[in-house]
This record gives sequence, C-alpha cells and structure tokens, in this order.
Amino acid sequence: MCEESGKATYYEQKTAPRAPDCPTTSNNYAGAVVYPPSTKVRATIKKKSLTMPLSKSEALRFAKLCISDDVTSVKTSPIARLWGGMGVIYRVSTKEGDFVLKYMDPRVPSQPSIGDQRKLDSYVVEAAFYKNYSQSLLEKGVGLARCLHVEQEGNKTIICLSVLENAPNDDYYELTIEWLAHFHATTWQQDCPGLQEVGTYWHLGTRPQEWQGMSNSNKGLEGRLKRAAPAIDLWLKDSPIQSWVHGDAKDANVMWNGNGVAMCDFQYVGRGCPLQDLCYFLCSNGVADDEQYVDLYYDKLCSKLLDVAPPTRHDFDVALELSYCDYLRFMYGWGQWGSDITKRVMKTLDKIDGGTNLGSEEAYADAIRDTF
Repeated sequence: MCEESGKATYYEQKTAPRAPDCPTTSNNYAGAVVYPPSTKVRATIKKKSLTMPLSKSEALRFAKLCISDDVTSVKTSPIARLWGGMGVIYRVSTKEGDFVLKYMDPRVPSQPSIGDQRKLDSYVVEAAFYKNYSQSLLEKGVGLARCLHVEQEGNKTIICLSVLENAPNDDYYELTIEWLAHFHATTWQQDCPGLQEVGTYWHLGTRPQEWQGMSNSNKGLEGRLKRAAPAIDLWLKDSPIQSWVHGDAKDANVMWNGNGVAMCDFQYVGRGCPLQDLCYFLCSNGVADDEQYVDLYYDKLCSKLLDVAPPTRHDFDVALELSYCDYLRFMYGWGQWGSDITKRVMKTLDKIDGGTNLGSEEAYADAIRDTF
C-alpha cells in the first residue's frame, strides 16, 4: 500500500496529508517526494534497501522485456521504499524509453504478523490485477498505468509499468471522483477472482488488533461504534451496492496518463461497497463535509450505469453514512487523520441506538437490521 520516502511508482506527485500505514516522520508519505528524489532521499532509500538491490543485469533484462531487445544500457533510480522494508520502486531509464519497476522481495518470519501477511497478500493481489485485469479496464477507459511485465517467484514479485505523470491541480477532486464513478460502474456487481476477497485495507477482517484496541466504555461514541462495527461491516458486505473498490483511493495515488486521471497502487483492490472508496477519498482530503462532491459522484455513477438500475439516492446515502462509520472505526484503532467525521458518525449511530450504548454486538446487529 504505502511507499516510504516518496511517491510509489511512476509518481511526480504533490505533497499531501500523511496516510494510514505510514509512520509519522518526514518524507515518509507515499507521494510527498518529487521525482527525481533529492540526494538525501536517495541516500535514505539506499541505506534501507541494501538487502534487495536491483542489479544492473536484472534491470537490463527487464528493459529488454519492457522496452526493446535492442536496449544495451540502463540507469536505475530508486524513487520509493515499500512499507516495512518489503521492497523498492525504481525508475529504469534507457535511451529507448523509461519504465517503473516495483521490486518486492519481502523478508518476513515463517509466521508473519497480521500486518506483514496483509502486505504479502497485497503484492500478490496487485500482480494479479495488472496481469489479469488492467488491460481490459484500460480498453474500457479506466485510467491506469500499462502493465509491461509481471514476474513472481515465491514471495518475490516484480511489476513493470508505464510511467505516469503528476495529476493537474485544476479540477483535481472532480476528475478523481469521475474516475471513481467510472471504475465502479465498469466493475458493478462483478466478481474478481485473484483480487482481495474484501476490498480496502481497513475492513474489519484485516484489522482485528485495531478493533480490539478501541475503548470498551459504555459511554461515548467509541464504545458504541466498537459494538456496532461487526454489524456495520456485515451490512456493507451484504449491500446490493457492490463493485470493485480501489481500496486506497487517496490523493497520493492519483496520477495522470496524458488524457485524464489514472490511479495507481492496486494492492487492496477487490469487491466491496463503492461508497467506501468515496468516503475515504473525501475524508483523506479533508472535504468530507462538502456535499457537492457526493452529488457529483452520484450523478456520474448513475449516468454510467447504463444496463442496470442505479441505486436510489436513499440507499446510496445510507451506504455512504455506514461507510463513514466503518472508516472511523478503523481510525479509532489506528489514529485519526483527514476530516473530522465524529459528529457525522454520531448522527448515524443515534439513528441506530437512540444515543445509548446497546451493550452488545448482537443488540447492534438487530438495531441495524431494524433501522436500515
């Protein structure tokens, strides 16, 4: 998901707020460093990635596969380090053209932690996405990098991609919301074998430790949300509003392919409620209270669902509010950033429990069924 010391892949990106899964230190946000990185950043990457260097011979082999068999020399520049030291992202330059190489060779214990296993699985998912699905999506007008080559051996995964550019600042939110609507409509109600069984990196099933760390108090919003969380998670999974979700649709993963917005970082793509992507994008950019973006997304989604009936605005709004509840549950256990959505979530929970902690997960499951 998150790349340290700079923007993951093909990125020449603007500075943005810190994202979950990235430590609170300077230059450790996936997207904060302009390519080419500074000497200091290059030194940091080099120091942290000595166990998995990309050799010149490897780089040349991949250049021949991705660019031309006529390539005779290459230059490699590390532009980002993957979370947890699990890999490095390089820009590979040749006279014939450049490409980006995502080199993942994790060194993990035989019994990895939940977090390490989540990341290991995510690299397999991203490889499957680019290898099996990206070309079809490109042909349907979904903006993303072209997959040039995928190679896997054990835990080692290498993905070679076309270079993307920095997204323009003008109309940035609108263009990204249109991308989300198009992506969701294109994958509406479709299965996605080989991708995440449940999309997003913050869903309850992959964040048990954060959920356990929430307060058990019978007073206050956090304790109420903790008891309601399993039923909210189930509601979102069972909602008829389903598509593929990007799973990490934040500012740092928004790029430009020359014709429009192109998203990157598909480690957590899978089936889910598309309103989870929307709430995450709006919240992470600090604009969760701006209803014009919600209206824009709904209008674009409905206009693109040509062969099926779009969700009613009521059903859409319920799914969005429960998506905010689900995301705040994660932030309570991990740390809060972006828009303050506590009042919004409290309003939704008040509808469910009347402002009083119902005392058990079972009681909240019944209340959510009765309310929605």
